Amino acid sequence: MKEAYVPDPVRSISPWKNGYLAARELEGNYSVVELGEDLSIVRTLFRRNDLPGRTPFSCTACPQDPNLLAVMTLKDAAPRPDFVIYDWAEKKVVDILPMTFGGAWSKKKKVFYFATTEQDGDISRTVIKCYDAQAGGLTDVKAFEGNSIFGHVNLSENGDYIMLSFSVDYSRDVFYALHEQSGRINPINEGKPEKLTYIDTADDRHYFISLEESDHGTLICIPDGKPAGEAQTVYCEKEGFMDSGFAFGGRIFVHIQNCAASTVKAMPGGEIIRLPAEIGALTQEGEGNKVRFFLFDCFTQKPQILSFDGVQFKTVLKTGEEQKKDLSGKMAEEDTDQSAFPEKEKPDELVTELLFAKSTEDQTKIPYYLVRRRDAVKNRLNPVLMYGYGGYNISMPPWSKEMVTGTDIPAWVRDGGIYVHCLLRGGNEYGPAWHEAGMGLHKKNCYADFIGIAEKIISDGWTSRKEFRRHAAGEKYGGCSHSFKGT
Repeated sequence: MKEAYVPDPVRSISPWKNGYLAARELEGNYSVVELGEDLSIVRTLFRRNDLPGRTPFSCTACPQDPNLLAVMTLKDAAPRPDFVIYDWAEKKVVDILPMTFGGAWSKKKKVFYFATTEQDGDISRTVIKCYDAQAGGLTDVKAFEGNSIFGHVNLSENGDYIMLSFSVDYSRDVFYALHEQSGRINPINEGKPEKLTYIDTADDRHYFISLEESDHGTLICIPDGKPAGEAQTVYCEKEGFMDSGFAFGGRIFVHIQNCAASTVKAMPGGEIIRLPAEIGALTQEGEGNKVRFFLFDCFTQKPQILSFDGVQFKTVLKTGEEQKKDLSGKMAEEDTDQSAFPEKEKPDELVTELLFAKSTEDQTKIPYYLVRRRDAVKNRLNPVLMYGYGGYNISMPPWSKEMVTGTDIPAWVRDGGIYVHCLLRGGNEYGPAWHEAGMGLHKKNCYADFIGIAEKIISDGWTSRKEFRRHAAGEKYGGCSHSFKGT
């Protein structure tokens, strides 16, 4: 596949006819686009309000009928997204599947599985349903009687199993494995919510990451029909923190965070698969013809789409024409060999450092990334942009665009600014214990962590208290979302 360039990243890539469907963010809104075989944009299929009052976020086609599309949309003022089932040939809405964060088409039937959650008094009730496009109408697949804040549906790589999960909080889930052909539903950990993350199923064995014994994570497999108590250990992580994974060709690969930066290891041996940069974030973005697609993002360059063939990652799509240029503005030669990420002949002009500061609350060491020009000096006059979140068991991985102000991080740093990325407690950068240290009565730790990092930036001489003025700040539910800019 030849490397291509587009102005903005595409995400949620899935096969469609002779190319792909994908989501694209443009000027603050999302749209659904058709891509060619080389991932170049062919046309826009759905923009905001093409489906009245809705913003489209992603789209997948039924493998058994490519004209049947499931478009994930958010209706104006709605609390949760819906799926719109759309007939592309007839250009009409067939049905609307309400209140769901995710769903998936069966690989073998004209059936769409999704989880819907509704509030019933003090209880959040989640039901996994299926929409039968052949017969029309909805059928309940599995209801969860206890409190569940949301549910998920995941299909195995070979399409034999649909894994149904119910989240009782932001770290513990109850799982059931649906064997689609027979219709049987086997419980995985019924009655005991656990810190498990489903990866995939291969040879009738369900693979999970377990955080029950260690915050670093253990890869386990559970034979279908057996309870979680009879799981077999495949791999134990000792240094980083396992948080997700995927299967390819029946082989399992795990994603590991090291201070929110991505590492991928092949199982069972733990071989590291090389990525474009040491400090960056890898997210799954779909599948194609004998490849998987991933988005790789970091602080010092624009996002890029990688393909994975079971052996190595390759860059197949870069974003932004400036990606072709070095800092002097000279056009750089494009890599002709995309089989590996070549070593650079000279150091990068932009530098990313992993540093630590003491929280003002309890002196806990808090990690942060500081991104700067290599020639930046500690003159106490540098403009500084800081970001931190600290909530909902969500990690804050490296990125090229800051979330609150929309600042282009590589451009900000290239123009002489300092960017500080704060890994606050309450997130999932160091597993469950890190999350729990920033939730509930410990929420104040998030603010103390952020302040501690700010004071370290000042004491190190990058800026001064006089110059460090608040530009923007926000708070969201139980997590805290901060963005400060010193000018």
